[in-house]
Amino acid sequence: MRNTCVISGIEFAEEAESGATQFSLKVIPGASANEIAGAIGGALKLRISAAPEKGKANKAVIRFLKSKLGTSHGDIEILSGETSQNKRVRVKGKSAEEIAALLVSV
Repeated sequence: MRNTCVISGIEFAEEAESGATQFSLKVIPGASANEIAGAIGGALKLRISAAPEKGKANKAVIRFLKSKLGTSHGDIEILSGETSQNKRVRVKGKSAEEIAALLVSV
């Protein structure tokens, strides 16, 4: 069962059984710095300095989220959008409220 909610313009889906939370990202690779750039169309917008080649930007997204959320590398998974700016991620062990507090209030 999934519970959905919108916090600060970002749509979250919490998985009751696993304790994981899914949300969408709009990733802008090749930026001057790694940073959160607000919300757009229900997704969290990230600017990532890595180039969008050979998975570099995806790895940078996971590292960035890991550092902001205080999770281990294995707790963050890109579910869809590996070759797109629009991605769906899953974070284990964090609620929508926890994720929003750590990412949106930055």
